[in-house]
Amino acid sequence: FYGILFAVVASFVLWIVVLLAVLQFLTVAVAGHKNEELRQFSHLMSRYMQEILGYMALVHDVRPFPLGPFPKE
Repeated sequence: FYGILFAVVASFVLWIVVLLAVLQFLTVAVAGHKNEELRQFSHLMSRYMQEILGYMALVHDVRPFPLGPFPKE
């Protein structure tokens, strides 16, 4: 059951990461530099996706957020 739940969460997180990448690209195109806060949030989302995929692939047994702790930077 948890595998299905985290597969759904992972699909949402994937779209969030894609949206963040587009926003970062637009920020660089318009302002000429990266947005540091956007970069940090993108990093956290990619770490979260890594934890979800690791749990689904049975690489580790610790359940990702919301059933476990949110990843730290």
